[in-house]
Amino acid sequence: FVLESVGSATPKFHTTGKNTAEGAITFEKLPSYTMEDAGKTYSYKLYEDGTAKTGGYTYDASTYNIDVTITDLGNGSLEVKKEITVDGGEEKPADGVMIFKNSYKAEDKLQLTAKKVLSGRTLEEGQFHFILQGDNIATQTKANDKNGNVVFDPISYSQKDDGNTYHYAIYEAEAASQTKTDGYTYDTKIYNITVKVTDLGNGKLDIEKTILSVKDGKEETVTGDIVFHNSYEAAGTADVAAEKVLNGRALSSKQFSFSLDSTGDAPAVHQVKFNDKDGKIAFDTLKYTHKDAEKTYTYLLREVIPDQKKDGYTYDEQVYHVKVTVSEADQENGNGKLEPVTKIYKI
Repeated sequence: FVLESVGSATPKFHTTGKNTAEGAITFEKLPSYTMEDAGKTYSYKLYEDGTAKTGGYTYDASTYNIDVTITDLGNGSLEVKKEITVDGGEEKPADGVMIFKNSYKAEDKLQLTAKKVLSGRTLEEGQFHFILQGDNIATQTKANDKNGNVVFDPISYSQKDDGNTYHYAIYEAEAASQTKTDGYTYDTKIYNITVKVTDLGNGKLDIEKTILSVKDGKEETVTGDIVFHNSYEAAGTADVAAEKVLNGRALSSKQFSFSLDSTGDAPAVHQVKFNDKDGKIAFDTLKYTHKDAEKTYTYLLREVIPDQKKDGYTYDEQVYHVKVTVSEADQENGNGKLEPVTKIYKI
C-alpha cells in the first residue's frame, strides 16, 4: 500500500506499508506535525500498489483521499483531524476505517478420455458406452466416436480443493451389463483414477493424476491412454454332400472315394471320403469366421479315379464346382452368425 502527499501545499511525503495476517496495514513511517503546521490542512492519498500483481488475485481500485487539519489547542498539544473520502472501488470508509478488499481464485479442469479398440469388425460411432463415476461428480455416460475416442465432460476444481484427493473409475457399460450382443467380447477392465489437487498460490492448480487398471483382481499402473479392447467373431458352417449311383451291381460301403479341394483364396481344404452302403457321400463340415464374411469360395468335387481301374467298372469323370458364399446374418450390427450359401455346378 502507498501513502503519499497530494498538492504543492502539502510537504512532500511518501511511504509504503504491508498488511499483517490480521489485515491491519502498517507503514514504515507516518507524517508528523509541529506548531508550525497549526491552522493548515494537508492532503494525502492512500491506495493499494498493484504494479506487481500475483496471478489469481484481484486488487482493490479504491483511492482514499485524506485531508488533515491541524489545530493548536494552546496547551502544548495539537489536534489532528482527518476527513476521508474515496474514489473508485465499492468500499466507503466506516468510522474512519479505510478498507481494501481483495479476492483470490485458482481454477482448473481435468478432462478424462478413453479409447475403444475393436478387432474383427469396423467400429461404428456410438457403438459402445463408457461410465465415469467418482467423488463429488455426477455419473457420466459417453459413447465412442467413429475413431474410438471417448471424451468425458471436464471436472472442475478450485482453490477450495487444495490438498484434497479424489477418486474416480471408468469402465465399459456393456461389459458390466447382463445384455450383450452375440459375437462380441467385452473388456471388463476397470480404470481407477486418483487425483490430488494442490493450489500453487498463483491462480493455478497442480492436478496430479495416477491411473491403475484392474482386471481379474490384477492391478497395473497405467502411464498412457485408457484403452478398452473389444473383439468381434462370427462363425458359420457349410455342408457338402454327394451321392454315388452304381448301375449293374449292388453298391458296397467304401467302394468308391471322392475328393473335395479348395481353389483360389478359399480356406485350404483337401478331403477324401468314401460312399456309404446307400451311396451317400458326406464331407467334413466347412467352417468359416468373420474374416470370410462377404466372400465367395470355390471348391472342386470329383470322384477319385484309381490308376488301376477295376475290370468291368466305369468311373464318373464329372467335376463339380462347389461355390460357397459367406454372408453375415446381421450385416448392419453383427450378431456373431454367418450364413454360408452353397451352390453346386457341373463343369
